[in-house]
This record gives sequence, structure tokens and C-alpha cells, in this order.
Amino acid sequence: MPRIDIVLKAESFKYPTSEEKVEALKGYPKIELFHFTGNDILDNILNKQLPFKEVAREENLIHWNLCLNNRFGKLIESYIYLTTSYNRKFPDDEIKYTEEEAVNKVIFDYNAESFYYFFFSTRDVIAQVLNIYCCIDKPENGFYFDSKFIKEIKDSNIRIPLKVFNKETKVASSFRNAFTHRFSPTQRDYRAVISMVEGKEVLGVNGGKFVTSKEIFENINSSLKSLEKLMHELNKIIK
Repeated sequence: MPRIDIVLKAESFKYPTSEEKVEALKGYPKIELFHFTGNDILDNILNKQLPFKEVAREENLIHWNLCLNNRFGKLIESYIYLTTSYNRKFPDDEIKYTEEEAVNKVIFDYNAESFYYFFFSTRDVIAQVLNIYCCIDKPENGFYFDSKFIKEIKDSNIRIPLKVFNKETKVASSFRNAFTHRFSPTQRDYRAVISMVEGKEVLGVNGGKFVTSKEIFENINSSLKSLEKLMHELNKIIK
């Protein structure tokens, strides 16, 4: 396949303008946050004489929630950058890139990959919050958000939305795993392949299959909608 080299100059990388940020955020759903509150830790111990376990639970819910809100902020930041570069337009065929389009593609790919990292980090921090809230009390390093953890949630009003979310984000999870551990899904796959034909080894190449930027962008938006629904359902229960 012919290859065209494009030099990307530093001045070609431009931050989103205020107008572009506003436009990008039009597609971002209104995700509800948890609102944990607590009393002074010494007051809880000395005056209210609460058990240490209850005091720790109240304190740790607040701190994990701060961590979760930080993840939500990183999601928004990644979304603004990837959406702005997507709106600035670029083709998925690298042979046809102008320098401006190549820059847009680079920024989109980078922030899409960052988005999936923060999306599933957010998911796992939600699991940490629920681990404390539901008094499952697993060690912090002893679990993550998966079907096994979901089964340990006794309250069906919490467990069912988690199962729905887990199912709806399977494709997003496969993209994230590919970005992190495997061949990049947005890179055309021309790797060599050895197959057996009539008992003989045959060497060939893959046909250049890849996931388009449109597919990635649509999956990101559908994943955010799933997160919006999950947090809405959880906030009905978790106060």
C-alpha cells in the first residue's frame, strides 16, 4: 500500500475555542453525581460514639466520591477534545490527509483512547463506592467491576441497573481492551497471517480492516448514555 509522509507542525495543533467547547458539550449527557455528606470525624467518635466501622464508612464514601468526580471531569475533558477534532473533519483514509486533517485525526485517536481509559476507570471507581455503600467490604485491590462483583450486590434496585450497564458497554470494553492490550482498533490491519489450505501452510495478509472514527464516536456517545442511565438509577437509591 502506498505511503505518504506528512510533517505535523506544532502550530497546527490548536486548542478548542470557546465556541467549539460549547458545541461539543451539546452532545454530553447530564450525568448525575453522588452527594455523600458526613459529620466531623471527631464528633462522630467522641459525641455520637459511632462504631469505628461506621465512621470509616462515612468518611471513605466521601473520599471515593471525590475520586469519582475527578474521573467524571477527565471524561468531560477527553470528550471535548475528541468531539472538537471529530467536528473539524478528517477522512479515515490516510492517503488523502491534508496536514490539518492529519492533526485532527491524531487528536481524535489520542483522546478517544484516553476517553476509554477514563470511562472504565470511572466504572471501577463506581464499584469501589458501591463496595463501601453496600457493606461488601472487599479489599480495594481485590476486585473490579464485573459480573462476579455485581452478583454480590443484594439490593436488586442497584444490581439490575449494573447488569444492564455492563451489557450495554460490552463493545466499548472490547475497544478499550484492544487499545490497551492488543492491536489498535483504529489502525488498518495488514499483518501477516498463516493459514492452512488443503493441508498446506499459506502466508497471506489481512485486508486492512479497522474500526472507523464514526464507529468509535458513536460508541463513545452510546456508552455515555448508558453511564447517564446508570447514575440516574443509582441516585434513586443512594443518598
